[in-house]
Order: sequence, then C-alpha cells, then structure tokens
Amino acid sequence: MDNIKRYMNACSQPQSNYAIQNFVDGSQLTPARRFRQSVIELEIAYSGKADSEYDIAVLNLRIKKLKKKLYNTRDNPDRSELLNLKISRQYRRLEAFNRTMLGREREILQHEQNLAACEIELGFNNDTTEDEVYELLQNAEAEYYLVKLATDTAAHIIANNGGPSQGVSIALQQMPACDISRFKDMLNGVLHSVSNTLYTPALHGGESPSALETLGRQIAEATTPITQVTTGKT
Repeated sequence: MDNIKRYMNACSQPQSNYAIQNFVDGSQLTPARRFRQSVIELEIAYSGKADSEYDIAVLNLRIKKLKKKLYNTRDNPDRSELLNLKISRQYRRLEAFNRTMLGREREILQHEQNLAACEIELGFNNDTTEDEVYELLQNAEAEYYLVKLATDTAAHIIANNGGPSQGVSIALQQMPACDISRFKDMLNGVLHSVSNTLYTPALHGGESPSALETLGRQIAEATTPITQVTTGKT
C-alpha cells in the first residue's frame, strides 16, 4: 500500500512539465504570447491552489471536531466506532486533497519557470512598470499575427500544393503594406526551410525522388508566386 501511495503522489500532476513547456505555455508562436499564456495559466493555478488550501483547512477542522466528539464518547463503544469510521473517511479525503495540492504546486513551479524565461527573453525586470509591460504586449501583437499567418499559409500550401487560403488572402488585404512585406519574408523562410528539408535529390545519387521530395520541390516552386502577395491581389 505504501508503494501505491508513493506512485499516486508521483502521478499527482495533471499535466507533465513537457506538456506545459511545449503545448501549453510554449504552444504560442511569439515570446510575448508565451509570456501572456504563462501569466494566464499561473492565475488559474494560483486560484486552484487557494481552493485546495481552503478544502484542506475545512477537512482539518472537521477532523478536529470529530476527534473531540470521539473523546467525549469514549464510554460508548458503538458511538466511538462510528466516529472512528468518519475520521478515517475524512483522512482519506485529506490525502486526496493533499495530492491535488502537490500536483498544483508542481504545475505552478513549471509555469513560473516558463514565465521567468519569457521575462528574460522580453527584457523584463523588477523595474519594468505595468504600463511598459502592457505597451510591449500590445506592440507585439503584429508580430504574432504575421507569424501565425505565415505558418498557416505554409501549412495550407503543403496540404493543398497551392496558394494561401481565402481567409489569409482577406486578412492580407486588411493589413498595412509594411506588414505584408514582413509576411512575405516570414513565409519565404518557413517554406524554404520545409522544402530544403524535404527536397534533397543530391542525397540519393540520381535515384528517383521520394513522394516527400517531390512535395518539397513543388513547395519550393510554389514559393515565388505565393510570396508576391500585395494588397488586394494574390
């Protein structure tokens, strides 16, 4: 039973550190968005921890009251036995809440580490004011949407061997010319990275290219016309 309890404590964290780092906080495309996500997750986790602390405090009070009743009914075996059962039940619940608390604390630690890394990346320190943080996060939104549009368009091209989706084309028509230029550069970088990885005929000594290499060549060939996007035209 002791082994099982240790295993239960070891498995108390709902999300692994890897999942939190790569698919929760780290799932965002830009440092500013990763910072925001870490803050949001920490707010939720802190609230959950406070709820667990409340539940644990309430259970401890219940156990204390039951023990007092048990002492006052020590001359009544049946009543004492019933109270002992109730106390045991409360202790089991307390163990479960303590495991929940342990899991929350472990997740909080990982979120805090992710947030600290984002602070360094963004240049935040103890002297950075709330207004400065707000202004940086607002100014960084353009970068986020440009990266998102570029990666979404690259995925669409890879999946359909064609141009940008209608939604991306409409979004580009609504963007400033300077941002469209940045979008082109980002998309070029993403597509060339993919095509260079997939299309490597020199590695095969003249053998017939694989399906992946053929796709890579098609992506490379599609890059030039796709990145000639201008306002209102594709």
